Amino acid sequence: MRTRRRAWARASLAAAAVGIVLSGLVLVLLFSAEASTPPQSEIPSLPAGLAIVDQRGNCGSGSCYLELIIDGPPRMSPQEVLRTLDRDGWDCRRNGLLDLRKLCVGGAVLIGDEVRMYVSLADAI
Repeated sequence: MRTRRRAWARASLAAAAVGIVLSGLVLVLLFSAEASTPPQSEIPSLPAGLAIVDQRGNCGSGSCYLELIIDGPPRMSPQEVLRTLDRDGWDCRRNGLLDLRKLCVGGAVLIGDEVRMYVSLADAI
């Protein structure tokens, strides 16, 4: 009976230790994943004839982003470029299995006579 209690106590202590270690690991992953400019590999491919003519990176409160300026052939208007891109809204996903930051590719927007698209990478929390 006494041996059974000791075994139960040891198992409980081991389970508690594993829980504490795993909780610590989760906290480290959450707090160490700061926002950073999204990698070039996350820029979506563009339809034929369209090209990125400029890009700017910037960071704000809790996220960083790439702003892509997109242009088409000489006779294509910005409105036609926008229609050709055909991107509405934002597509977001986790950045990786252990990287809990949110990666989003934004819909194209027309600002003045420029077509812009955004790729952002946000903090995990």
